[in-house]
Amino acid sequence: MRFLWFGKKKSKRVEEAPRELVQVFNVDNFVLVTHPLGNTVGTALSTELVCSCIFSVIMNEDSVASKAVQDFLQERGGVPLSSSEYTHSSSQGYAARVKHQDSDKSSAVLIGPPAVISKATVPFHQEITDTIEASGEIFIVAIDGIAYSAFTISSEIK
Repeated sequence: MRFLWFGKKKSKRVEEAPRELVQVFNVDNFVLVTHPLGNTVGTALSTELVCSCIFSVIMNEDSVASKAVQDFLQERGGVPLSSSEYTHSSSQGYAARVKHQDSDKSSAVLIGPPAVISKATVPFHQEITDTIEASGEIFIVAIDGIAYSAFTISSEIK
């Protein structure tokens, strides 16, 4: 004879898989100066052009941190432009020649630590200098020998 049980069944215990920790990168302390030399003719660049120049150099790097920078720049109007002569050095930073979208003009774009970039540019705008003093490891962006932007990359484990 079989015994029928009409009560609650014991549920099987489902163990949750351990959550995998992920390192998330963010762009912080972003400063962009569109007129770093004041009213000097021909030195003003739009926010979109500066972001596009940075984007076009960084997209040559294949890392999680560079993807975070690319996403950040796209949110600010950055689009990929054609680039050539790309170089990267852990001590010197990044360099490339970036062709402007609407003209035949191209610009030399440098991204690196302040000590390196300051040797290849005119003196930094005060806003960029203030950001350098307030931040630890910071990247300076120079386009055709003029510093237009500065930013840091931070990471956290989530």
